[in-house]
Amino acid sequence: MKRLLFAALATFCGNLCSRGQTGFIVHMDLVQEGRGGIACSVREVDGGYLVFSGQFSAEFPTKPHIYLRNLNSMGLFQEEHEYLVGLDMGFDLGYIDAIATDDEGTFVAIIDEGRDFSSKKMFYRFTGAGDTLARHLVMSYPIADSITQGIRQIRKVSGGYAFCGFSDKPQEVTKGMLGRMNQAGDTLWTQRYGSSNEALVALG
Repeated sequence: MKRLLFAALATFCGNLCSRGQTGFIVHMDLVQEGRGGIACSVREVDGGYLVFSGQFSAEFPTKPHIYLRNLNSMGLFQEEHEYLVGLDMGFDLGYIDAIATDDEGTFVAIIDEGRDFSSKKMFYRFTGAGDTLARHLVMSYPIADSITQGIRQIRKVSGGYAFCGFSDKPQEVTKGMLGRMNQAGDTLWTQRYGSSNEALVALG
C-alpha cells in the first residue's frame, strides 16, 4: 500500500513540476484590450502553421480586420499579414472553422466586408504563405432593401464549395442560408431555410 501511495505521489509531483509550454502567440496590446479578437482556424502548411484570425486594426482601432499569421513547427511567430491595410472598414471572417482547405494546397473563405446593410460577401483564396491569390464579389444587396446576411462556414465539396449562414429580410425572422460555388468561387445557387415564426442560423 505504501509503495502504491509513493508511486502516485511521485507521478503527481512530476506533473506539478513539469515546465509549461512557451513561445506560442501572445498578442496583448491596447488596441485588442477588452475586445473580441479571435483565431478561428489553424491549418498545417510546409514548415509550420497558418492561423486565420480577426482582430482590431492598429490603424483603425474600431474596425476588425482579417489577420493571417505564419508559425513555425514549434508554434513560434514568423510573419503576419493584415487584410486590407489602410481600409477604414470592418471585416468578418465567420465563426467556428471558417476556412476551407482546397486540393491544390490553397485556402478559401467568404469574408464579410463592411457592416449592416452596406456589407458585401467576398470570396478570397490564400496561398499556404498567407498571400491573396483571388478576391471577388459573392453577393450583396442594395442598402434600400435592408437585407443582411452572414456566412458562418465554407467547405470543399465535389466541383467547388458549399457555404452556410443566415439571411435577414425586413419583417421576417432570420432564415438559415445554404449555397454552392464552383471551383473559381462563382455562386451557383443559394437557398433560405426556416419557418415563418422560428429563427434559424446554419452554422455548418
